[in-house]
Amino acid sequence: MLHGLLSRRLGRDLLENVWAGTIPGLLPDEEVSCLDDLAHALELNGYRVKKRAQRQSPKGLLEVPLLVQTRNGSEIWVGAHHPLVHPDAGYHPLQGAADILGTQVVYLADAHLARYALPTAYKKLQREIEAD
Repeated sequence: MLHGLLSRRLGRDLLENVWAGTIPGLLPDEEVSCLDDLAHALELNGYRVKKRAQRQSPKGLLEVPLLVQTRNGSEIWVGAHHPLVHPDAGYHPLQGAADILGTQVVYLADAHLARYALPTAYKKLQREIEAD
């Protein structure tokens, strides 16, 4: 049953979006927190990860919520997006920095899936890592 995937906060955010046009988002601490289990799963499967990694961007120092080093040595910047906001909407600072740098791979995990459906979130991220 889907009951385990329901969230009062998600419902509230949906209503605020519909009634007031508010675009929901995540605070930096919420973003890092929702990626904790995903980071742990990656470590268990042999990936090197670093939380709150600092990287230089054209606009200054940028905090990457989760940095994954692939087996071939490249980096994937992992952030999280609110489940009601499409990951390609352009609201995430990692996307902006990657667009300017031109070579960085960015993956934005659905924060709700990362918290409540870890196997699904992990499989999606793993596909991105293996495509790199």
